[in-house]
Amino acid sequence: MTARAQALAVVLDSAIEAEAAARALAPVNHHELRMCQLGRPGPDGSARRFSEAQRARWDARDALEDQLASDHLEGVSDVVSETFRDALSSRRYDDARHRARDFAAFAAVLTRAGEVAALVGALEPRPAAH
Repeated sequence: MTARAQALAVVLDSAIEAEAAARALAPVNHHELRMCQLGRPGPDGSARRFSEAQRARWDARDALEDQLASDHLEGVSDVVSETFRDALSSRRYDDARHRARDFAAFAAVLTRAGEVAALVGALEPRPAAH
């Protein structure tokens, strides 16, 4: 396994674990969560635990996206890379694996446009709908 593949595996595993931990916590009442964010956690601490799990989930997702950008957006300008990441982060994913797969597939359009265009050009056209 290459160093890049190993680094991706580590951050992907971390993101998957963080997602599972956040899902495992019981849904928290919006009011309790807001009070926790304001520094006043509820008596049982569930809002605090949920908030911490969500923060860990976001941190793991950011680390995954940083690794994916390093692996798949090499040579892409910072402006295009940031715009690409912003656009992809607006999509909802329930699984870090799906996020990583889509990131790699969509990034190929930016980094290997000629190959993608050739593949698309070689496809048989769909019959026209009547």
